[in-house]
Order: sequence, then C-alpha cells, then structure tokens
Amino acid sequence: MIIYNKRIPYSKVVENDKASNCILEIISSGQSGASLRYYEAVCYNKKLLTNNKNVVNFPFYNPDYIRIFEKSEDIDWDWVKERIPVDYHYDGRFSPTHLIDKIIELEEEKEKQQNAEKETP
Repeated sequence: MIIYNKRIPYSKVVENDKASNCILEIISSGQSGASLRYYEAVCYNKKLLTNNKNVVNFPFYNPDYIRIFEKSEDIDWDWVKERIPVDYHYDGRFSPTHLIDKIIELEEEKEKQQNAEKETP
C-alpha cells in the first residue's frame, strides 16, 4: 500500500501505475465523469477499483477489470490481489493528437456553418 502525504511528480504516479496490479480511484461526492485514474487504467491495461458508479457507462468498462465499491467492506481483496491479463483493447482515442484532430474538425464545421449562414438570404 502506498500512502502519499506530499505531492509527487506525475511521472512518478505513472511509474507507480505501470508497476501496479490495480489502480484505486476515489472520486469526490458529486463527481460522475471519468477521472485520470480511469484513463490510466485503460491506457496501461490495469484493473481499476473505483467508487464511481457511472463507470459502467464509460466506453471501456469491463466488469472483469473494473470493480465498483461504496464502502471498504464491499472490496473483494482477492480480486484486487489476483494478477490477471488485462486488455481493454484501447484504440488510442484518449491521445492528445485526437484532441487536436477534434478541435480542427469542430473549427471546420463552425466555418462551414458560418459560410452557409452568409449564403442564406
């Protein structure tokens, strides 16, 4: 178990994630979207233990690799410790290059719409 009581560089977080069997995600109440822990688990093919019930709606959700808990008594420690091959079949969609492509696509759509509005009498 790793307990952090001071900030660590993100590169160290990634190093720890890559060396781990299972990533723990604890989101704040009211949060329902994907967190960095979710993205890291998918990108590095790691199991994810989370309190985010909405994870079942995320694109790479797989109950073999992602478990949800409400309280510590809910946690299946045998599952956490078990080393299994994990493969989310990640397709690269979280890559920053895709973000740039999406921005360009949105800008092109906006420009087309503006041009269409100019042509409409």
